[in-house]
Amino acid sequence: MPNSFKISEDYPEALKLPTGTNFYEPALDGLRAIAIIGVLLYHLFPKYVPGGFIGVDIFFVLSGYLITGILLRNIDQDHYTIARFYLGRVRRLLPALFTVLLFVWVCGYQFLFAEEFQRLGKQILYSIIFANNFLYNNEINYFESYAKLTPLLHLWSLAVECQFYLFFPFLILLIRNLRYLLIAVIGLIVLSFAYNVYFLNDNMISFYLPYARIWEFLIGSTLVLIEKNGLQSKAVFKVHEKKETLFNVLDSILLLTGIGLIGYSFVQIMNTDAFPGFVALLPCLAAALIIKANPNIHISRILLQNRPIVFLGKISYPLYLWHWVIISFFKIIYDKELNTKNLFGIILVSIFLSVLTYFLVEKPFRYGKLKNSAPIYLFSFAIFLTILGSITVYGEGFNDRGINLLAFNNRFDEPYKQSCNFISGKDFVDDRCHVTKIDGARDQLLVIGDSIANSYAPMLEEYITETKQNLNLVQFGMGQCPLVMDYGPPYCRDFTEKVFSYLAHNTLPQKLIYSAAWPDYLLGKNWGRRWKFFHADGSEFRDKFMKTVDFLQSKNFQIIVMLMPPDGASPKSCIDRINANFRECDLSSSLALSNENNYRSILLPLIAGRGINYFDPMPFLCNNKTCTVRIENRILYNDPRHLSEEGGQYLAKESIQTLSSF
Repeated sequence: MPNSFKISEDYPEALKLPTGTNFYEPALDGLRAIAIIGVLLYHLFPKYVPGGFIGVDIFFVLSGYLITGILLRNIDQDHYTIARFYLGRVRRLLPALFTVLLFVWVCGYQFLFAEEFQRLGKQILYSIIFANNFLYNNEINYFESYAKLTPLLHLWSLAVECQFYLFFPFLILLIRNLRYLLIAVIGLIVLSFAYNVYFLNDNMISFYLPYARIWEFLIGSTLVLIEKNGLQSKAVFKVHEKKETLFNVLDSILLLTGIGLIGYSFVQIMNTDAFPGFVALLPCLAAALIIKANPNIHISRILLQNRPIVFLGKISYPLYLWHWVIISFFKIIYDKELNTKNLFGIILVSIFLSVLTYFLVEKPFRYGKLKNSAPIYLFSFAIFLTILGSITVYGEGFNDRGINLLAFNNRFDEPYKQSCNFISGKDFVDDRCHVTKIDGARDQLLVIGDSIANSYAPMLEEYITETKQNLNLVQFGMGQCPLVMDYGPPYCRDFTEKVFSYLAHNTLPQKLIYSAAWPDYLLGKNWGRRWKFFHADGSEFRDKFMKTVDFLQSKNFQIIVMLMPPDGASPKSCIDRINANFRECDLSSSLALSNENNYRSILLPLIAGRGINYFDPMPFLCNNKTCTVRIENRILYNDPRHLSEEGGQYLAKESIQTLSSF
């Protein structure tokens, strides 16, 4: 297949653009500014601008429009090649991106713990090849609060955009007739939108993956393809600039309607909505209306083409790159909510860095002295970043760094990550299985439940060691799955069934520890978009939990229920990342009780009716004022509600008499 062709031969129905025609429109920078304002406000003021994240969708539509116009314009001017197109994208995207990636790595080295820094190294590697959206699809819900602790999360959208670049230029080369190209693009819009809707509630597939997002870019492409006379550019015709004609009025209506719909989307779309889905049509069509409106009308010059808004649009790319990095590292370092002073400080710092990046990095590579040598410099920079990312991953985040020496014995991660594939037949996802083998042990202590039960396993192992009992600890657990029969989303039911089947065909222990995030289930559990918005109310859980208890008791299990540890700790705040020292981080007892939502009043009567004993960790961790999160250099939690290995061992020693009484 040839890599270049003439539009006069292959697109006979198109209107040729004069050589040197400038496709740039200041109004489009105005639209960029609106998009980045939405994203920025959402990340900083989500309570007031809950739908600001749709700014990314506006960027997608705008990118589709501009890239299609640029490709077809260059074809018309008879100097289009695939290599030329990608070289332009390299000069446009990589200098600012690589600058930010290097900054992030340096900050990570200084402020991140080993496991955090190792994950960052992996994310840098994925960012270099524009594939981190696939990585995040399996790891991070964009709308959860913990997402702010991922400095490169926002690069998922850049990855999607570059994946669009991988196929669309070849589509134009393959289909050389404009009418057929338009038909193909419309067909792809339908297919991609259908994919988006079909997988809408399946994890974050529709949010992160390109197959469910391509339709947004292609809406922009369609605007170019359906313009009168084929590839007519608005820069060619200036319709009635000085007269208020019918066209001016219609264009003004289009523009104001588009801006109004975007404003409506900013304040009415919620991150709890099924998104993208049909909801994303609103901002995408609004962006299309603004793009379609004649930029020469007076209202466009006032709203979209004034100097401040155009300049904001020009720096929108580096601003998008910088703002999230600054927000994320602020949250990581200080581990607190942003106050007004912090918020405006972040805005000013982000804008300052964006302006520097635009003038000192982006412009020299695109238009200045570094333009011709850009491929060599950027390829070398990519190799350098790849080396940094690789040694960070394979060096396990460099345990010997100063800040990490404080956290060396306090890995903020769950222990015992062995896969349960010997019973589930699947690779590790979020399951935890563990067997402590003691030679000569005649009995077993079984622990089942969700991630709360998993976090108790180190405590029970320490208890067995301290009391020198001949017990093997056997642990089966899965996150957000309490191992209650016939309960939960399909993944949970499947795992529960296989665990109980395994127990039915193996030597059964006499004692069974049952634990879970009881408030989540007793008061009603919604698994959210990760598991198709599966919902179960509290009465369903109570009913099926008691049936499970009856079944286990019929098999002669002695059940002991473990209540939740105090909930609401902030374990990473125990380390001052700037001064590399420990600091106070205990949890307020009143907050811990508040976070329980009074679940004890529901659970305790249920198990008392079956003669089941329970273990309450709160008396051993809390007094009237605070709950202990750190003992000297030992941090007892790995996240707000899960005990760390150190925490489990501490709790075992403190409660050894109580545990021995069961």
